[in-house]
Amino acid sequence: MPQKTLADTLAARETLYVNCGHPMCCKSTKLDIAALIERLGPDHGSMHDDLVDLFGCSKWLTTPSSMTRT
Repeated sequence: MPQKTLADTLAARETLYVNCGHPMCCKSTKLDIAALIERLGPDHGSMHDDLVDLFGCSKWLTTPSSMTRT
């Protein structure tokens, strides 16, 4: 199965959210796909494993535990 890219995600008009995994926070942030494409390139993967390590919660200094695609 081919990997889904950021360009695919933008073309499909999908929305990605990154979610803090700390039980006292649970903050959810909507990602700007166009900005990610500018930073990482259109062929960068858009699946959980491709993106989750790029983000962290500024309050709890933790990496997110999940990503949501809508």
